[in-house]
Amino acid sequence: MLDVVRRFNLYNGGGCLPPKWGLGFWHRVPTLYTDKEVEEEVKEFEEKGFLLSVIGLEPGWMTASYPCTYEWDPGRFPDPTAFQQTMKERNIRTNLWINPYISPQGELYDKIEPYTSSHTVWCGLVPDYTMPQAQDLLKQHFRKHQLDIGVSGYKMDENDGYDFWLWPDVATFPSHTPAEQMRQIYGSLMQKITTEIYEEDNIRTYGLVRAGNAETSSFPFVLYNDYYNHRDFITAIINSSFIGVLWTPEVRASHTSEEWLRRIQTVCFSPLAMLNA
Repeated sequence: MLDVVRRFNLYNGGGCLPPKWGLGFWHRVPTLYTDKEVEEEVKEFEEKGFLLSVIGLEPGWMTASYPCTYEWDPGRFPDPTAFQQTMKERNIRTNLWINPYISPQGELYDKIEPYTSSHTVWCGLVPDYTMPQAQDLLKQHFRKHQLDIGVSGYKMDENDGYDFWLWPDVATFPSHTPAEQMRQIYGSLMQKITTEIYEEDNIRTYGLVRAGNAETSSFPFVLYNDYYNHRDFITAIINSSFIGVLWTPEVRASHTSEEWLRRIQTVCFSPLAMLNA
């Protein structure tokens, strides 16, 4: 059986090689933190002697997030380039939360509209990620607002589910990919596009994603979901490891101090050691 799993993983690309910083400790700050609050959090890690490699920013880093603009909020992050430089000087990488849907409040909306679904999610456009035109527009936008200033990766949310949660079966896409099929491959397509952006610059990335299929085992993304029970953490890590899938729990709450300790221990044995505040 072990040989079957090995051959299956090799068939799908052989697994990813994460950057060294990706194997350090990650800390995600509360949704509406400002640049100064993030810097204070990093400073506390330093003062207490806790190791830290990556800071994760949740939806509040953007001007709008359900759906998204992928543009920095000027109130919380008035100078994102300077913020990235500060993090770099402290040897901290930055990981940004995103979901796939495009907000009318952002500059990408009108450009990408011809390459989107007939239906919206949260009133946001749903890009047809199979189309080169949509891919190019997203890559240009991500480069301009994130990669060019030093962002190291993404946490890609809300790309898993069924027709109640995403788009209905009757939705159509410009590529004529059926709506049901698009739901199944959407997380995989997002991984492919973002991985390609970093590969074009010969830079390694490492991030989180809510959905992936067999072929995505070679992409540098770790699956996560809304499991909150510690027993589920253990089960998911063990089952995932048997099939060559990277999966991590999100440690963000516990019922007792004992359970909190066990959860931290568990996440340190997962492919991505992360505390989510």
